[in-house]
Amino acid sequence: DLLLGRIDIYIHGTTREIHEVVRVRPEVAVQIVSEEPLWDTVWSKEFRKATGSFEVDGARLEYGVANHLNSDVFKFDKIPYFLTTDDKFFRRYSIAFTRNSRLSSAEVLETWRAAKIRSAFFAERRLDDRYNVHLSDHHVEGLCVYRSAIAEAVAAGEVVRIGQGWPSAKKVRQSLPDWHLDKLTFLDCRAFIVSGLENTHHPDYITEKIFDSFATLAVPVYYASPQHRIHEICPDGGFINVYGMDVSEAAQFIDTFEPREEFAERYLEVQRSLANLFHDPATLLEERSRVVHKVLRAIG
Repeated sequence: DLLLGRIDIYIHGTTREIHEVVRVRPEVAVQIVSEEPLWDTVWSKEFRKATGSFEVDGARLEYGVANHLNSDVFKFDKIPYFLTTDDKFFRRYSIAFTRNSRLSSAEVLETWRAAKIRSAFFAERRLDDRYNVHLSDHHVEGLCVYRSAIAEAVAAGEVVRIGQGWPSAKKVRQSLPDWHLDKLTFLDCRAFIVSGLENTHHPDYITEKIFDSFATLAVPVYYASPQHRIHEICPDGGFINVYGMDVSEAAQFIDTFEPREEFAERYLEVQRSLANLFHDPATLLEERSRVVHKVLRAIG
């Protein structure tokens, strides 16, 4: 049996329920599958270990842990894990990338020139130093403070900052009926540059953010070391990579970035590649099957 959730919240918040399950069915294996490196590195003290235990009513219960840092569950083949968690991602990206791939470089450049929004940042404003995790042995870097500071520093043209902690925030975006569709609709062909910066840099950790930027026909901003696997998905570049830049350098680069036709051509090559990646639903099913297989192996 499989229990999904974060160790710090799920396990310690439901110890009695788990204890009762294991008491009735002692053969049950408790496995935590954590897909969020941010919470693992910020909250969990033993995130590198593949096992853990807790005590309830004098009994000690063991559980397994699979995350980005101690397992290969999230080492995707073609589609990053987060995009497999809801059919909407694959479906919407298929439509958007097919549309975008049919454009010419001249049409893309004209869309960028006509964009009313120069730069857009959709992310919670986090400036607490506890998010500045750095684990060089795992190529892990906390980016929350970094991306928030960049969003604050970018100043050219109209800049949109949306998310908890920003003055424009009215409600938690995840409370919307469809936060993802709301974002795509708001940005589509209206923004020149859209941040795809993750909350954490890890070679296998890629969420919807950079794909949203490409889907809305914007130039993504991303942070990717040479080891990062976004380079496999976007081998021709086509995005602004601020890896190795400090906040001031990154903000200045974003503020002064002016694409030429050569960049637009590379950008379109990525759009065509993404259109092909999100063309066949079988790819999604295969990736989901891979995750299930890897989780079952982790359970043993």
